[in-house]
Amino acid sequence: MIEFVINSVSFIFVIGVIVLVHEFGHFIIARLFGVGVERFSIGFGRPIVKWKRGSTVYAIGWLPLGGYVQLEGEEESIPSPTSFRSQPKWKQILIYLAGPAMNFILAVALIWISFVFGVMSPFVTSISTEVGWVEPESPAARAGIVPGDKIVEINAVKVKKWRDFLAVLLSSTDPDLIVKVERDGKIEDLRIKAKIISEDGYKIRYLGVFPKIIPVVKKVMEGYPAQKAGLLEGDKILQVNGVTVFSPSEVVKAVQKSPTRTTVVVQRKGKTFEFKMVPRIDNGIPRIGIVIGIVTKMRPMEALFESIKFNLFIVKSTVEALSRVVTGYSEIEDSIQGPIGIASLSGEAAKQGISSLIYFIALVSVSIGILNLLPIPVLDGGQIMILLVEIVTRRELSDNFKKVLQLLGITAIVMIMVFAFHADIKRLVGKNSQDTPITDNE
Repeated sequence: MIEFVINSVSFIFVIGVIVLVHEFGHFIIARLFGVGVERFSIGFGRPIVKWKRGSTVYAIGWLPLGGYVQLEGEEESIPSPTSFRSQPKWKQILIYLAGPAMNFILAVALIWISFVFGVMSPFVTSISTEVGWVEPESPAARAGIVPGDKIVEINAVKVKKWRDFLAVLLSSTDPDLIVKVERDGKIEDLRIKAKIISEDGYKIRYLGVFPKIIPVVKKVMEGYPAQKAGLLEGDKILQVNGVTVFSPSEVVKAVQKSPTRTTVVVQRKGKTFEFKMVPRIDNGIPRIGIVIGIVTKMRPMEALFESIKFNLFIVKSTVEALSRVVTGYSEIEDSIQGPIGIASLSGEAAKQGISSLIYFIALVSVSIGILNLLPIPVLDGGQIMILLVEIVTRRELSDNFKKVLQLLGITAIVMIMVFAFHADIKRLVGKNSQDTPITDNE
């Protein structure tokens, strides 16, 4: 019950923020161009609350699955200078573009804030392709990849940052990969057969290779050995049991290998400290009680460029995922999230802290921006497509024809929602059938 409440509240917050920003984009550009706005609604259905200011009715609907801005004269021609259809076509296009544009701006702003203020981040765009740790007996280990190798190419695609490596890995449809690594100044070709694993209902290609980074204590769990020993949030972990660590995964493995006594060396404010503790056994697994992440703190302009790069990576990955679905290389169930899935992920992100929630909102905001640009009538992209056709043909499409297109668009959206709900339920059933949950906390 508590999880349901957390998921529901988190979902409403995440979708509410994203929809509010999206609709505000339409609203502010329409107002800027002198177009009348009759209604601004967050959510659908009967309003929970509504009020009128000027000529606009503002409302919050009971169904938090979207929102809309109702423009004067958008549905039918009205002889008024403030009517939407009385505006030049380029202004109409910009009004439709403003919503998705605000989704991208929101995502860039959120990631920028996280980089500037040093928020713990699950993924950093500046990580190099130098290997920090390879899981024993993993596909990467069997292929011969070792810590210190620098990945320079995967499937004939050159990679400079870890994000590039992940992008190729995610877009690959073949488990057989050819990876080029630089080792001692020489280039070696390695063939890797990726392991296909299922996580929360998703099929993921797993190699067991991780980048070289400095693990940072993201959270110290109350009552666990780490807290009693004196570890603090923000400590940089240098060594565990005398072994230098270069990834969160190495820290986890090192603790689990020493269930009776663990020594952790950390860097705190430029000084080095050593802590000794006895791990607590939870369900047969030794834990010291810390959550490990990556910390990033950048100058404002550097953070802006990195945020843009990060969001371009999200856009590229999302578009590639959509293209794989369209071309039949991926199942739609593996690539789409419905309200149930988004609610579940929202709750998980909220429980993990502000940094995870920021990244999740950014990810969903970009996804919604891309979705709205698809050339489906009723979506912004579909409306723009209709306007472009009218510009090229130099004639207005009839209202009856537009209504047919709208009906087809609504049908397409309903079908997508049906697939999304089906995918959510399938993942939920699959997740509940698993015997033992997996946790990354140490």
